[in-house]
Amino acid sequence: MRMRRLAVSLLATGLLAGVAGCSDSSTDNGTDNSTDDTGGSPSADAPVAPAVLPQESFAEDVIAAQTESGSAHIEATINVSGSSFDMSGDVTALGEPDALKMDVTASAGGEQMRLVLVERVLYVKGEQFAPEGKEWLKIDLSDPSNPLSQVFDAANPSNFTAYLQGITKFEDVGVETVDGVETRHYTVTVDTAEMLESNPVFRGQDAATLGLPAELTSEVYVDSENRPVQIEADLGDTGTFEVHFSDYGKNVSVKAPDPSTVGEFSL
Repeated sequence: MRMRRLAVSLLATGLLAGVAGCSDSSTDNGTDNSTDDTGGSPSADAPVAPAVLPQESFAEDVIAAQTESGSAHIEATINVSGSSFDMSGDVTALGEPDALKMDVTASAGGEQMRLVLVERVLYVKGEQFAPEGKEWLKIDLSDPSNPLSQVFDAANPSNFTAYLQGITKFEDVGVETVDGVETRHYTVTVDTAEMLESNPVFRGQDAATLGLPAELTSEVYVDSENRPVQIEADLGDTGTFEVHFSDYGKNVSVKAPDPSTVGEFSL
């Protein structure tokens, strides 16, 4: 049960990291996260209706806009492998998948855990995970021999572009207000096989055996600076996710916990 919880939490974190697509930061001992807002929220930055983005450069334009912002606050609901996670926290080093830093709190099944990601090392804090005498469990996601790193990589296609490989349909739905922000709503449908081909972990695998439909459709809402405000997707039998972004450019600090409070992961 402990391994399954870890695997599912990694899937959820991987999806979140993949959709964030980018992130830079600093953190103290992992027990306090400074989040002074210096960049302003999208509602302050998006007073006019966003212009239409072309299909050919859609992913690149969105990634460039997030990268320039550097950081953001995320609220997400992720359903994966029969488990539901509500996740809330901050990301930084947007646009730098390998440097991504994230500090989020996840609620699932009446339990809470804290997940701190610092340059492909994940620290998990929760009563069901902590080794004896420690507060945090450390999982090195850069270690190819660690089976949980494969779980994370399977869910995390490195950046938003991978979700948009093989676009088959692209529709500008029009201007809509989301979370108090004027956004432009796009419906994006991709060929699942081509999307999987962009992910080394899934390359060569059949979408149907993974519980995925032949095509995946996402609803993407971007502000006047081309930054996503909301992304939602149906992954078929695999699950669903909905992510809200706000406070782009805020001052975010994410550091690894004090080493004395951390225990190593072991099977």
